[in-house]
Amino acid sequence: MQKQMEERQRMERQEAKMRRVKAQPILKEDPIPVLEKVRKPLTQVEQFNLHVERRAVDRAQFDERVKSHYEEEIFCCMKGKQQEWMHADRGREGSAQLRRKMVPRARPIPKFDHPFCPQKYVLFVRTNELKALGNSVSSDSFVTS
Repeated sequence: MQKQMEERQRMERQEAKMRRVKAQPILKEDPIPVLEKVRKPLTQVEQFNLHVERRAVDRAQFDERVKSHYEEEIFCCMKGKQQEWMHADRGREGSAQLRRKMVPRARPIPKFDHPFCPQKYVLFVRTNELKALGNSVSSDSFVTS
C-alpha cells in the first residue's frame, strides 16, 4: 500500500509539473523571416459613367428611330391610299373605255373588186425526201399540191 501511495504522489507531482506553464525564451532574431509587404501607391480616382446615363442616351436614340419609323409608316400609308385612289380612277377609266368599245358599230362593207382566189402552191422536193415518201424518182422534181 505504501508503494501505491508513493506511486500516486509521484504521478501527481508529474501532473502538477506538466500543468505549470513555462515561458519560452524571447529570441532577438526571428527564426522564420517574414517578408515585408510591398506597398502600392495610392490609387488615382477616375471619372466613371453610370449605366443610367448611357441608357438615357440609348433610349433617346431608340425614341428617335421609333418616331422616324412611325412617320415613314404614316407617309407610306398615305402614299398607299393615294395609289389606291389612282388605281380606282384608272379602273373607272378602263371600265368606261371598255363600255365604249363594247357598243356595237357597223363594219365597213368589204370590197369585191378584187376577190380572193387561192393559187397552186409549188414545192421543190429532193429525191431522198421523195424516197422517204414512197415515190421513186431518179432526179429532183417539182411537186404541186
